[in-house]
Amino acid sequence: CFGGIAMEDILGEGSCWQRVFNFISSDHVPENVSTISLPYGGNGMPGFAGFSNTDAMFTAFKRERVPYLLPYATLREGSSEWLSQASLFCIIQTCMKSSTMLVPYVGGRNGAHRDYIRGLNLHEIRQTITDNYHDDQADFFPCSELSNEQVQQGRDFTGTYESGEELNEHIPPPDLELCEPLRRRFEAWESQITI
Repeated sequence: CFGGIAMEDILGEGSCWQRVFNFISSDHVPENVSTISLPYGGNGMPGFAGFSNTDAMFTAFKRERVPYLLPYATLREGSSEWLSQASLFCIIQTCMKSSTMLVPYVGGRNGAHRDYIRGLNLHEIRQTITDNYHDDQADFFPCSELSNEQVQQGRDFTGTYESGEELNEHIPPPDLELCEPLRRRFEAWESQITI
């Protein structure tokens, strides 16, 4: 955590993690935000900014957006685990552009990364999106022409603002009607879960 008094005004007091949780449950989170992320590396963002994608070590979804963002993409055997996140970038760009925000004044580090398959291959990303999100019956084919630029970090950056209200004015409204097949996908997945 960094930022002194400006940070404390937004994130409150406590440990750095406590401040993240303070923020998530605060009125500082803009209404149009779908996802709150803690960026991996760096010192964080000094203010409020929206993106369609960011490398995050922690992500929280707003409850009403969960049916469009979960479940994460299922990957083919031996695939890079980065493909599920790259596929989610496609969904955010299609359905709720620029609606991911970083917790202001907080950056994360994880010195205990486990070994796993990494890397981004455009053909594999497109295949993962097709396998998980394309719906012939609904004529829903997000990111069919996905490019390398669309999976780069910081896509659809809104700019940095001093308040959540100001950021909210720069986040386009979501296109949840277009993305209705994702909600149906979620409901089918949810119905199979037994607790």
